[in-house]
Amino acid sequence: MFLKRPFRAYHIVFAFTTVTLASTAQAQHDAVLPPTAVVIERSPIPASIHANREMVLWMISPTKHDRGPFSESNSYTCPEYTLGSYFSGPTRISLIDTSTERPVNTVKLSYLERKEDSFDIPYRILPYHYAVPGPKDAEGKPVLLALRDLNGDGLPLETVFFEAEACMGLQTTLIGYSPKQDRVIQYEVQLQQRGAKTETMRWFDYLFAEKPQSPGRWSYTIDYSGRGGCEDSYKVRYDPAREKFFATRSQSHCAPDP
Repeated sequence: MFLKRPFRAYHIVFAFTTVTLASTAQAQHDAVLPPTAVVIERSPIPASIHANREMVLWMISPTKHDRGPFSESNSYTCPEYTLGSYFSGPTRISLIDTSTERPVNTVKLSYLERKEDSFDIPYRILPYHYAVPGPKDAEGKPVLLALRDLNGDGLPLETVFFEAEACMGLQTTLIGYSPKQDRVIQYEVQLQQRGAKTETMRWFDYLFAEKPQSPGRWSYTIDYSGRGGCEDSYKVRYDPAREKFFATRSQSHCAPDP
């Protein structure tokens, strides 16, 4: 499969609880977070998996970037399919013990190749990558902690975040709750390629925007040959015992060196 355009997310209505940017006062009085925290969204862990657990997406003193409503005269650029109108700032996902109102642990969410402690969280966007309740062709509020089974282990405990810097290339990262560790984790992918050093990474090109061949297994190709690269073919499997993804990449039809 060769990807030529942004992945369009399917529409599902998820059960979730959100707290908007206007609810700063609530976050400031929430003892489990810093006084400058703004809660973006909350999602409980199913009680059948672990009682008294909740994932919370929050930011520190975010700034608002409103691109204006989408229209024919104000269409999206390629990066805006993962941005829309967005909040920017230090971003965290915490696992909260709701019985004690204390954090169990916290994951920092930041971009792949940027050094600053910051991430962009959409608050109004078209439903291309993120799940957005409502009409398929209209902007809306995305469900960012839409927990579902994305690693193929049968448990609805993961969500995915995206970064598109251009019209080709889509970095994806998977965040989820680990019942084994009783922690929120950012999943790692170990990549092997012939003739190259094995890499371990937390952002991976297109992976979590791709439909698996079977639970926990993916096979897909991204064609960069017309952009000075190669056809990159990936095979990926999830190892539930190690809670880690293992990938191989082969390349063909590479563009000649200039």
